[in-house]
Amino acid sequence: MQAITQFPQGQSPALINLSFKDSSAWLSALTRCATPDGAVTYLRGVTNRAAMLNLYREYFPEEFANSTASVQAFTSFPYGPSSADCPLSARELEFVELVDKKLFPVDTDVYIEWVSDEGPVELLPIHRLQYYCWHCGDYDPEDLAIVYKLALALMHGEHKLIARHAGNSTTHLLEHNSDGVSRFRLFEKRCKQMSGPIADVPLACRLINYNTGNNWLDWYCEQESEFYWATGDLKFLAVEYKEASVMLARVGAVNAWLTESPTERINQVIQIWNGTKNRRKKNESEPRAIPLIEIL
Repeated sequence: MQAITQFPQGQSPALINLSFKDSSAWLSALTRCATPDGAVTYLRGVTNRAAMLNLYREYFPEEFANSTASVQAFTSFPYGPSSADCPLSARELEFVELVDKKLFPVDTDVYIEWVSDEGPVELLPIHRLQYYCWHCGDYDPEDLAIVYKLALALMHGEHKLIARHAGNSTTHLLEHNSDGVSRFRLFEKRCKQMSGPIADVPLACRLINYNTGNNWLDWYCEQESEFYWATGDLKFLAVEYKEASVMLARVGAVNAWLTESPTERINQVIQIWNGTKNRRKKNESEPRAIPLIEIL
């Protein structure tokens, strides 16, 4: 397949019936090429647009072949008065929207803003899938689903979050101690040996610690995208997005399972957690256990 290295002329009716504003914008772009800096900026824009069009043709060949959208970047077409200064072409925007619809979420508005402010942008405008920012505590405990309250109680000692749901139980929840990593691994192993949604409780714990191994779920609010409009990155992110969606669905199933019978099932999970404590030497003290009934 021959790569696109220049923009075909007359391919779209939009290239012929131009408004005065569009025509002026195109002539202005050519005029700026009279200076070295202007020529570099112009060529950089052409190179990036050609790269985007090649990706479009590679990932969506049928849509690309049938598209009548313009490949020229004009300031007023096709975005309308609200974004009249965006230098993207209609064909590029069409590709970005297809990626968002068929591969993984793309923040189209952010991308248009980036291009408008900075010119051609190689970074993908994508964001984390997790709604809450666990890293900085940007969440209201009362708004959390039970599965996340339980995960925070297990991993970060926030016992009060589950006290109301556990009822008048005398179950003791062992505090997370210095051997927490080993305990969690054993807890994860034992949960996975069980059938049903309880097997995925450790996955919820991994979610709040950004430790799922999936880029979509392990980004936190202070991180920015490090992926680009490139074949390898698009393929990787598309696969990761499918896996992340499955993980979130599994955690949702755990939440539904807990909600059906919160007292019984939360205590079932706590019993597994408490059973993972390490044997200690005779003179060593046990980790402090906190009765949930005391918290109530």
